[in-house]
Amino acid sequence: MLGSFTALVELSITIAGKPNTGTKRAKVQSIYELQCLFRSLKGCTSLRALHLDDAGSNMLDTSELQNLQHVPPSLQFISWGSRDGKKTFRIIRDSASQSAHAVAYEVSPPPHEIVYDWTSKNTFRHLFDD
Repeated sequence: MLGSFTALVELSITIAGKPNTGTKRAKVQSIYELQCLFRSLKGCTSLRALHLDDAGSNMLDTSELQNLQHVPPSLQFISWGSRDGKKTFRIIRDSASQSAHAVAYEVSPPPHEIVYDWTSKNTFRHLFDD
């Protein structure tokens, strides 16, 4: 279905489910779901930003986002929302191993002079500055 969105730049998904109580199991499940999502999105060549919000999950960190496989070719950012808050990662590719990993990334806050702008709900405002 996503193949019909040939110019999709940013995708936001909210996962609604029961909260996981086991920290280790919850993180393993979250990483597995992220890898499955990557496989589903590998044909979305224009996708640059992916935001996942799962209030039942735990926060991921960069040590858990190493050796990522099947990352969509243009994906630059992942934003992960959990019960502990939100963290943004930048994707770094390793052409030799055909894998990628994530590093923490701080997104600049929106300008203060904007009163209301429909893009203020977007995860990555700077992507619309092209």
